[in-house]
Amino acid sequence: MGNLKKLALGAAFSVAVAAGAQAAVINGSDFTNGLSAQTIGGLNWTASGGGGTFQQKTLGTPSYTGVGISGGRTGDEIDIGETLSASSAQAFAVSSITLGVLFNGPEWDDVNEVAQVSINLGAMIFTLTATGDTTAVLSGTGGTVTNLSPAISSGGAVWRIDFNPALSPVTSIAFTPLAGLCGGVGGACTNQSDFTLVQLTTVPEPASLAVLGIGLLGLGLARRARGGAPAAV
Repeated sequence: MGNLKKLALGAAFSVAVAAGAQAAVINGSDFTNGLSAQTIGGLNWTASGGGGTFQQKTLGTPSYTGVGISGGRTGDEIDIGETLSASSAQAFAVSSITLGVLFNGPEWDDVNEVAQVSINLGAMIFTLTATGDTTAVLSGTGGTVTNLSPAISSGGAVWRIDFNPALSPVTSIAFTPLAGLCGGVGGACTNQSDFTLVQLTTVPEPASLAVLGIGLLGLGLARRARGGAPAAV
């Protein structure tokens, strides 16, 4: 095999290794109850509004654990006026988001609850609205929605959004509810919308990997031009 091809394959392998090393799966169970800030999966997470601290919630069969915010109308979900956010100095890509306890009604007098996701301080905003026991509408971005646990009283109302290709480059992401429909059973209007973050899956930002690969290949070519790699010391 030629030296140039070997260098190219080596660079590609290094990129793949970097991708595997930097990928992160952040679960709601990773958050510590009572903290207002925490670094998880390389992202700096904060809770604001309400009681201003993380609070886990487990629901459904099989059970799903998500993270909400203390205080507010519901002390273990992200309520209207509360925000769960994360940021990073290094850009990353989002491949999937899983949200929980997002109901379509009439459960808990909440009807067609709406979760809003804001990317890069509002440069991209999209919503997920529960419309049925196993159906939801994603607006504002491409993606595929899958119901993992039905939106019924005994279920977890869990929805996974998969992005292909992954959303990038991302430096911040924020989760907050929007007002849903009032009505529910007997015309009540309680929380309207509230939910939890069950999981966020990130992968390295593609542009960063491309630069890494080009740099590795360039380094190899430079060494080749000098007649090979320097001797070991």
